Amino acid sequence: MQHGFTIGGEKFFAIRADDRSLYGKKGKEGAVVVRTVSCVMIGHHNEAVQTPNAAAALEKVADYINGSSR
Repeated sequence: MQHGFTIGGEKFFAIRADDRSLYGKKGKEGAVVVRTVSCVMIGHHNEAVQTPNAAAALEKVADYINGSSR
């Protein structure tokens, strides 16, 4: 992930990547990608929201999806 990733033509600098999620920044904006058992969710936030807050919200929805699909 040293070269970052692109979503919708916008390039983001990868700040975290693991088996489940990918976090990125572009200036003060950011993107969070989370994999669930049934889909991949992509969230984008502007400068008014910090990446950890956006990630927590998306990860919570992912946990719900993973829990309800069992």
